[in-house]
Amino acid sequence: MRLDPEQRAWIVAVLDQASIDLSTEKVEGLIAAIESSMAVISARRAGKVSYRESHNRLRALWRLLNAPDPSIGLIRRRFAELPPDRHTEAAERAERLWPRLLRGQAYPPEGLLAWSRTAPADQLIDVLSAVISDGGVPVSGRWRGDDKRSPSRFEPLIMGTARGAGDRASTAEHDGRPRIDDAIDFVTFLAMDWATATGQVPQAGRSDQTPFGALVHHVFGWLGLDNASNALRAYWAEMAAEDPD
Repeated sequence: MRLDPEQRAWIVAVLDQASIDLSTEKVEGLIAAIESSMAVISARRAGKVSYRESHNRLRALWRLLNAPDPSIGLIRRRFAELPPDRHTEAAERAERLWPRLLRGQAYPPEGLLAWSRTAPADQLIDVLSAVISDGGVPVSGRWRGDDKRSPSRFEPLIMGTARGAGDRASTAEHDGRPRIDDAIDFVTFLAMDWATATGQVPQAGRSDQTPFGALVHHVFGWLGLDNASNALRAYWAEMAAEDPD
């Protein structure tokens, strides 16, 4: 990740705004550090799939598993295409449930994903059905506009949510926006970059009215992140909690 000339010039302007006079070498060091921090966060984001998308994929797989004439080849492929974190969770759950699901059989040493590629169809359906859902709940049909409801339906409980049951967790957590923990880490990285280069602790504040706050807001914007204010607020709250004096 490399900043363009305009972005580099903006960082120099922020240092001037803060009356911080750095050598060319230290300015280049700060820019390189910011680029590195941006690369770390970009790599984290690239490896993540939103809650909504993960839930959709698992729900679609559950429907395949429960179809009257399930397509085993498609089930194997859809399971293999799940995000890595869902494979990890499914494998952990399968290992716990294995003695009950397949009595007398040891958990496969090659892991659940490799096992799923060649497992007998009946075992594959039983195991994957158990590991991707926690049962299900009846969900009332929607109002159709003529004082009647559509028929109730059964929805699997996946990732703690049954679609349409009204128990979905908060939008802020599940709408696919960058997670606040990652955003706080990003502010932490930038604060360390700033302090190392300038020898000064950043000035607290969640807005872009301080030099460091302006830096955070701009760098977040360069990556398409829109939660700089919340991340700064949470970061400074953590700093205050660690150092109440």
